[in-house]
Amino acid sequence: MKAFRALFLTAGFAATCASGQTQTPGFTTGQAARLLIGQVNWTTGNYGTTSTLLGSPSAIAYANGVLWVADANRLGAIPDNNRVLRFSDTDTYPSPTQDPTIIGSTCGICRGVASLVLGQPDFISSNATLTPTGMRNPTGVATDGKVLAVADTDNNRILIWLNLPTTNGQAPDVVIGQADFVHNATSVPPTAKSLRGPTGLWMAGGKLYVADTQDNRILIYNKIPTTNNVAADLVVGQPDFTSFVQPDLTQASATPAANNMQDPVSVTTDATHMYVTDLGQSRVLIFNTIPTTNGASADVVVGQPNMTSAADNNSFLVPTSPTVDADGNTMGVTPVLCQSNGTDSDGSALFPERCAATLSFPRYALSDGKRLFIADGGNDRVLVFNSIPTTNGVSADVILGEPDEFTDNTGQNPSGSDAFQTPNSLIWDGVNNLYVSDTYNNRVVVYSPGVPNIPLAAARNAASLQIYALGSVAISGTINAKDVVTIGINNTTCTSGATTGGCYSYTVVAADTLATVTTALTKAINSGPDPNVTAGADTTTDTIVLTARVPGADGANITLSTVLSANAQITATASGANLSIYLQSPTSIAPGTQISIYGAPNASLCDTSAVGSTAGTYLPFTLNGCEIFIDGTRAPLMYVSPSQINAQMPVEYSDRTSVSLYSRVTHADGSITVGTPIGVTIVPENPGVFAEYGNDPRQGIVFHASSNAIDGIAFDGTVTTGDVDTIGINNSACTSGQTTGGCYSYTVLATDTLPSVAQAFVNLINSAPDPYVTASLTNEFTTILLTARVPGPSGEGITVDQLVGTNATEILTVYNGTLCCSNTQGAMVTDANPAVPGELLYVYATGLGPTNPNDQSSGQVFQAPGFNPPATPVDSILAGGTSANIYSAALLPGTVGVYYVLFQLSTGQVTDPTTQLTIAQQAHVSNVVTFPVVIPPTITTTSGSPAGAAARPARDMARPAASSGSAAKGRPN
Repeated sequence: MKAFRALFLTAGFAATCASGQTQTPGFTTGQAARLLIGQVNWTTGNYGTTSTLLGSPSAIAYANGVLWVADANRLGAIPDNNRVLRFSDTDTYPSPTQDPTIIGSTCGICRGVASLVLGQPDFISSNATLTPTGMRNPTGVATDGKVLAVADTDNNRILIWLNLPTTNGQAPDVVIGQADFVHNATSVPPTAKSLRGPTGLWMAGGKLYVADTQDNRILIYNKIPTTNNVAADLVVGQPDFTSFVQPDLTQASATPAANNMQDPVSVTTDATHMYVTDLGQSRVLIFNTIPTTNGASADVVVGQPNMTSAADNNSFLVPTSPTVDADGNTMGVTPVLCQSNGTDSDGSALFPERCAATLSFPRYALSDGKRLFIADGGNDRVLVFNSIPTTNGVSADVILGEPDEFTDNTGQNPSGSDAFQTPNSLIWDGVNNLYVSDTYNNRVVVYSPGVPNIPLAAARNAASLQIYALGSVAISGTINAKDVVTIGINNTTCTSGATTGGCYSYTVVAADTLATVTTALTKAINSGPDPNVTAGADTTTDTIVLTARVPGADGANITLSTVLSANAQITATASGANLSIYLQSPTSIAPGTQISIYGAPNASLCDTSAVGSTAGTYLPFTLNGCEIFIDGTRAPLMYVSPSQINAQMPVEYSDRTSVSLYSRVTHADGSITVGTPIGVTIVPENPGVFAEYGNDPRQGIVFHASSNAIDGIAFDGTVTTGDVDTIGINNSACTSGQTTGGCYSYTVLATDTLPSVAQAFVNLINSAPDPYVTASLTNEFTTILLTARVPGPSGEGITVDQLVGTNATEILTVYNGTLCCSNTQGAMVTDANPAVPGELLYVYATGLGPTNPNDQSSGQVFQAPGFNPPATPVDSILAGGTSANIYSAALLPGTVGVYYVLFQLSTGQVTDPTTQLTIAQQAHVSNVVTFPVVIPPTITTTSGSPAGAAARPARDMARPAASSGSAAKGRPN
């Protein structure tokens, strides 16, 4: 067992040791956020009006360690709390290098308790009002650390506190856009004093900048107003203060230009530039200097190829070939933002829907003086430009919120640790943190640069490193000679009877059954062998099970089709047009799972290697200065090295579907390196079966489970008081109710359940005691395991029968009818010591989720005695395409997160040195492992069996002693 305990601790592919790593922190496409404000975890969509819960926030501002959040929006997200919150506790938020742990919390990175509220008298009110202290949909906020300004959008005004407010509901000192605090009128045409739906605010250099959204302009006040209703000093986006604009965006018809705007929603500056988010024209305008004259023109545009374009996600423009103007002059090719991704049937270029250079209704643009960040709301992402763009239509360097430049993960709510739904506002704290207002997820999230040492999909089930797409073809209908069934693998043009190019056909003969047709087609697919799939025959359900040869998403591109001859009475139904990897990803992790985390090329996870000990009550949470933090909680560690870390996903994370994971290493000199966080999907269960090292599908670590012959009896149906059920052991002539001569009968009581009926039979058999067998009730299933009292072949051939009374509602199913298949308990299944049909086997697995009851905490080494089945039972095991009989799944003593899964092979197995095995919980299917199965020759004996004369497999002739096969692998029995 010690050898396998070490295997579990260090499971996974051996990765190449890192060298020459780059340790420069930065943002990385697809990375996860590091901190969370407003929620208890990444996927709890709570909202409300408290000091810790947000409604649907929009604008955010930051200065002197204080975060301000406008808890309202104009996006239609709910609820709208009509307030602004102050978070003055940001000094307690951990920096990237600090330990984020909160004792007693499962989310150390979940922070934020508001200390003050404006617009409401307290933290539980959310009324929209037009009063000196009230607000109606405030969506903009700005501060320079001394003065605070709020855009009270639906009241068409800006509220200003000349000194930072100190009490809840405090009234502002100044209002602009209105003559006083009790009016909210608009002006047509606009004036230098009027506002219509302002949203964006900015303070810098003693100036106030206002995005006067529905007047399609930016107003600049050269000094922070100290009296009510002052006039702006400068207007940008319009030639003057009174130019009429169309307030209805659907009726607007202005041609895009460098000096106009359509619904600008934010304005910001750095030491040199001014940035305007021009929502209605899906672009960000960059002014290389702060404007000093009305109607100034922008110098650079982001999101469009030029100043006269305004299409949403403008990935290409028509025409894309030279044209001729009215004077006959050839015009140049219109520029495109995205690279072509192919051509259509006519040879015309095709373009992606979006790329790193396009924008869809952007909401905010912000610079830290070196980089430019854009909240690309319509694409649910934040674009990061590592330098300020100097030419039109440039591509972002990094994308946050999406795994790549082409994806838009819409419709996910809550979105998880690495995704947004319409990011609305941004703030850089000047040190390490980019705050993002994630409106539809009712939260503010914080991104931080890190060392990109863990790729996005590098945290995997330690046993199930690769997942293969699956498909099936169900054979049904009626046997009719000369009917032809054809299956097409990656060929949708197969014709009936075709046998080449991925087409496999079988002609039915009169002697066939559905099972033999299933087997014949399976052999046809494997005899090629087919380059895309391997096939297994499940003759219990007459189904051909197909497994892709390539792992991951590529396998889901393999097509599957069926064709029948004319008027055929047999049918063949494909599971779908393609193989599927639905809910089968090694990166979807169940709580309690052993995970392997692989380092990026040329990056280092830890300085040295070490193995965690299971000798104590818990695994270590720090090894040689190396740690893994998952949602701000240290993960139990099994193994660390520069290229790989094995840990346990915390058992307590059943309440969420996404986490943020990153590494932290404290070096010998005391310095600390923190990795870039990645998002990991959490699911209730997603099993993986441990296997030997190598390429998938790998040789499974499969064991012979019994030195004695076995059989099983499953209890199903319902219980009815007074029913009489009978089991016969080595007596095929038992009658209902008989209790002698190896016959065991039980009369169902009113208080019985199926497990109690099964337990009653266990008690009857063992208390006799039966001379041939002992009985036990397996873990979470109502199945009795019968084990011969005599080990080895001498215990084989004992008969097992069942009998239920007339009209009884209990269903007793005897698996084999005779005890069979002894081996050496604990010996590995190897080529020299193969499994045989009907034998009891076991494997080790992880990813089966928490136990029921869930009495194991993270990192706790499971100690016997006691059963700890998974909360979601293993409900399917396929071996060689046929269903195995499941007896038990329970935690393995002396390990963390490892389950012992006990099952019996069906008698329908065929000889196959690479029999494929998977285990499944509901829709989650494990990786594929292989093991050898051999059908031994049958001989007849007249002695040695307690049953007398019997026919049994000659396993001792088919293989050497079990111990020799085990020793060949260097494995202990």
